[in-house]
Amino acid sequence: MRLLAPLEPVCGCLWKINLPGRIKQAQHARPVKKRLLTSKDTMASPGKLIKPHPTSSKTFYQTPSPYERRIGYYRGVRHGNHIFISGTTAVDQTSPPSAPQILHPGDAAAQMRVALGECLRAVEELSGNKGRAEESVVRVRMYVSRKEDAPAVMEAYREMLGSGRPGRGQEGDQVCAAATLIVVQNGFVSDDMLVEVEVDAIVDEQ
Repeated sequence: MRLLAPLEPVCGCLWKINLPGRIKQAQHARPVKKRLLTSKDTMASPGKLIKPHPTSSKTFYQTPSPYERRIGYYRGVRHGNHIFISGTTAVDQTSPPSAPQILHPGDAAAQMRVALGECLRAVEELSGNKGRAEESVVRVRMYVSRKEDAPAVMEAYREMLGSGRPGRGQEGDQVCAAATLIVVQNGFVSDDMLVEVEVDAIVDEQ
């Protein structure tokens, strides 16, 4: 179980962290250079769709993630026109379950691009809407282990979802989804893991 503390936007890149006895405002972070998402940012290993039974109302999406193999869960599930994507991190999918490795250690923005890119790929596969996953996203939940990474992570979020296309998000853009960003007080299962993302989407009925 992880102890969570809500992160509240104050203005611009200032954030208020509800942690007793801690500094209440984070300083302005260095601006993140906008760029398009590339193959180096995403996890290249392909996933697969699984339907346990022809009459099942659920369709699952599975990837080679070492955590999926180790713990036993699916990256995403579709039920009707609702899609739910599990908490996703920048784990190297080629690493073994006994020793999962995290991509881009120390770089929260890069980890955000990897994790959100994998979430969008899962939405694409489960919906069948290739290249249009962002149009179906209705909620994004972001978890960070360091409060000072919040502005960079939110910038990467706008970068990928702002204006409906990766790389086109500008400051002040309204992403067409609900969003939550939470600071995890005691970190994740790996010290190199800085960001975790969950995505919910609603798509047209098949």
